[in-house]
Amino acid sequence: MTKKRTKLEWQQDERCQELVGKLADEMAEHLELVAPIDPFEVIRREHPLLVAGGRDFGDRYDGKLKYNKEKKRFLLFYNTKYDRWQEPGTNHPRTRFSICHELGHYFIDAHHKYLLRGGKPHPSSGEFKTAAQMEREADAFASSLLLPTHLVEPVLNNGELTVKKLDKVATDFGASLLSTTIRGVRLSDLPCAVAGIRDGSQRDVMAQSRDGAMRTGQSAQRFVGLRGAATRAVRATDQGHLGTDAQHCPLCREQAR
Repeated sequence: MTKKRTKLEWQQDERCQELVGKLADEMAEHLELVAPIDPFEVIRREHPLLVAGGRDFGDRYDGKLKYNKEKKRFLLFYNTKYDRWQEPGTNHPRTRFSICHELGHYFIDAHHKYLLRGGKPHPSSGEFKTAAQMEREADAFASSLLLPTHLVEPVLNNGELTVKKLDKVATDFGASLLSTTIRGVRLSDLPCAVAGIRDGSQRDVMAQSRDGAMRTGQSAQRFVGLRGAATRAVRATDQGHLGTDAQHCPLCREQAR
């Protein structure tokens, strides 16, 4: 059973997710990506430092990122089992999310360094299902990359945020309804929230609008860095999350060792 988080822990988690979301936003703008976002374009720009490959892995995992010390490059694996009924040359929203999730591990500074130092890869499955800090940050990166603020916010805030609108945005951007709902709530100008329900009871508040969220007022480039070609867009320090967050964030504590 998942331990219920305190308000402070929830706020710290929201802060981390907001920062990695800003990183994805800045990258999408710099690379001039258009909807629906093509995650393979990001991968191509990182070649040869990053190589990706997909096949049907069944129920083993949806995605995984590992570092190959011998070839000095990262390998991104993604599961194509969801693409069986897709049009040729297209990927299911679940596949697209998994690829972007692994790109999060690649681009988020602390995750990248963890793998470079020999950290064990974490196979991912599903969207927003885990309580692990590292995976939640990668989920936030993925939803932000698929639904960049500068492209999706004007649409989401043009009137009331309804399920019908969220469904259309999900289709237009090639994202799942779950990911779009969480992203839509985070970007909404109206007070709202989305909570997960399991076995008839509320599991957790998955996201809330900016009216209720803790605002940082700081640029993402102070906290996280990009790799390869994208480094021209955002230059970061080597400190990961700065300020008071460092003593609370497990990634920062790990990085400091």
